[in-house]
Amino acid sequence: MIESALRIMMIAHEGQIRKYNKMPYYVHPLEVANTMFQHDTGQLGYSLGLLHDAIEDCVELDTTRLIKELVYDGVSPFDAKILASGVESLSNIDHTDYNEKLNRAAYLPQLTKLADIRSNTIRSGEYKTKEKLKKYARKKLQNVKVLTKIETNHPLRLEVIEILQGHLN
Repeated sequence: MIESALRIMMIAHEGQIRKYNKMPYYVHPLEVANTMFQHDTGQLGYSLGLLHDAIEDCVELDTTRLIKELVYDGVSPFDAKILASGVESLSNIDHTDYNEKLNRAAYLPQLTKLADIRSNTIRSGEYKTKEKLKKYARKKLQNVKVLTKIETNHPLRLEVIEILQGHLN
């Protein structure tokens, strides 16, 4: 599953560059996946970290195609549907209320969102103005509040809140 997720992620983000630091975009999903690994989420969590932005950032990829690609690579249809559902629940492409969508997401996608916010906040801090960081931190704290399936004392949740609150001071 991980090999397939890595392959799909690399294709989905091929040629993409982070706008604020000019690094290849694939570094970000690798960081998110590494955070998921550190929190013992298994193959599914690691793969979700790798693919969390794939549908949102690749116009040729939707949930159905993602499932087909995963199954083609040997991932069981059940696992492929679970993983693709998690990726879809993190995608902000259907113009719904994103916080409401995050609130409905399952535990692993919610944890992945925390890892995503962590990666984005750590990387962007040195490239954004103080005012932009404050605005970003306020918005992301709202995202964190709706992640109700993550325990309030979960180490990643506490770390992300501390980082974001640090930008508000």
